[in-house]
Amino acid sequence: MMLLVDTQNLCNSADLNSILYITKNIIKLILIISPILAIISLTILFFQLMNKPDDNKLIKKLGNAVKALVIVFFIPLFVTVVMSLIGNSTEITKCYNNATKPELYVEYIKVNDTDNTPIVVDPTAYEEGTFRQLNFSCKSKHIKAQFSCDTIHIVERHMNDFNYYTFNNVINSYGGFDKYMKSLGGYFSKYYGEQPKVTTVYEFQQVAEYVLGMIVMYGFDYYNGDDGKYCKWGGGCQPMSKIRQGKLPSSATSDAFYPDQLLHTQDGLSDRTHFDRLISNKGEINMTTCCNWTTDMVYYKAGIFGTGRTAVNSSANFSGLAKAKTNKIITNYEEIKPGDIIEWFDNPINLNNPNSWSSSGWYHVSFVGEVDYKKKTFTAYETGSGLTGSRNHKAVHKMSKKLKNAAIIRVIDLK
Repeated sequence: MMLLVDTQNLCNSADLNSILYITKNIIKLILIISPILAIISLTILFFQLMNKPDDNKLIKKLGNAVKALVIVFFIPLFVTVVMSLIGNSTEITKCYNNATKPELYVEYIKVNDTDNTPIVVDPTAYEEGTFRQLNFSCKSKHIKAQFSCDTIHIVERHMNDFNYYTFNNVINSYGGFDKYMKSLGGYFSKYYGEQPKVTTVYEFQQVAEYVLGMIVMYGFDYYNGDDGKYCKWGGGCQPMSKIRQGKLPSSATSDAFYPDQLLHTQDGLSDRTHFDRLISNKGEINMTTCCNWTTDMVYYKAGIFGTGRTAVNSSANFSGLAKAKTNKIITNYEEIKPGDIIEWFDNPINLNNPNSWSSSGWYHVSFVGEVDYKKKTFTAYETGSGLTGSRNHKAVHKMSKKLKNAAIIRVIDLK
């Protein structure tokens, strides 16, 4: 397997940050302790020489003590001064100067050896019953998107694997895309090539992490059509009308799939119904998405919207979803569950009359990914330019505060 190092993003490495942080603090400790030890040692030797001024052994010891002081104190001091003078002009000095205390990560969840299914020790319960959720207690300072403990470290390690220019060479170095996905581990290995039909919150969250985790590791751009806008991963947005005039959006961050100001608009929108086909580049490379596209990618992958290119369900079909007999409009936010879809409008809507919603200016869709019934909060997974611009898919809301101009629709009652 080829070892690939992104020299432009060394500081994103948790391991390198830890090593440099420890090194920097050892040097600081040496600079504090060595003068103290030197003063004590030299004082003792001077007193001994005062009693025995002609003792050659003591004179030699004094010389050795001075040499030790130079080595132990002045070399670390020299390193510190050089690093300060160079500043952040090189990647390694930037990493060294900005190295910070490593996060105390929660340990990985134990794994069942028989089926590789993560075992959640502390499932979230609520009054209507009990369902399992992923463990979201692990945090990372190296990526903005916070995933479960099963996923977060995988995303950290692979967010700079490739870009548009290096994609094929990197995948070939693994022996093909199937082997690349297998090397990732976690839910990425579990769900690639599979078409699950989820029935539980636990399964739904896994599939959501599979899709959103890959989007974050790739660094998708936002593109919602020729009459819409284009946004760079970690960068800004620009209407397509201005882009056609040569006014490009601001540059992407270094972990983007499309580097700098490279855009992908020439062959339309990407594939929303076959996420595995999309990320494996079975056709034209097109790592772009938009709010309903991302939501659809999750719900098709989870088997909620059906399967295959003939599937017609869409999260943008807000009126159809709201009126379907098997679905439910959530008015009591304490009933919210993961899997509920959130439709957003510019103007107030009448929840009792979905037929009137089209006149309220629908502009966005997201979905509920997590619920904390103890804190009375739910986490919406953002799926549009908010995701691609901030590189973070989570927005926490209080159950006690109604979302403005939004409708929450339950399209599946997950257990």
